[in-house]
Amino acid sequence: MQSPTGPSAAAAAAASSSSSSSPPTVSALHLAHVPDGTPVFSCVKCSEVLALQDELVSKAFMGRSGRAYLMNSTINTNLGKREDRKLMTGKHTVADLHCAACNAELGWMYIKAPNGEQRYKEGRYILEEAQIVKENGW
Repeated sequence: MQSPTGPSAAAAAAASSSSSSSPPTVSALHLAHVPDGTPVFSCVKCSEVLALQDELVSKAFMGRSGRAYLMNSTINTNLGKREDRKLMTGKHTVADLHCAACNAELGWMYIKAPNGEQRYKEGRYILEEAQIVKENGW
């Protein structure tokens, strides 16, 4: 159930349509499915697809539990409450990211960055390596 313009455009549209509360991710209302054989990241607890491999921006991030990946978009996820959080690169406004199927905590979404050097993170997602599995043979 991916939009014709791709998951990044859908995530951006979802983010821009919300008010001051945390924006929903692509599938806040329903679970999206991807074709078999597509390289994806899935939830380690329930195996729900969370992101396409093509949405990976960087593997050079750290989460609460160790290595983490910066993603352009996610699917089958929900956001928690917005909050200001002190991270390694300064104080950011973020919202925790949860699996829509089992509610496992996966990482967070960057909503607002502290300065221009960090603004590339805004609207992107952190998936913690310990909470995800790479699937479909890639």
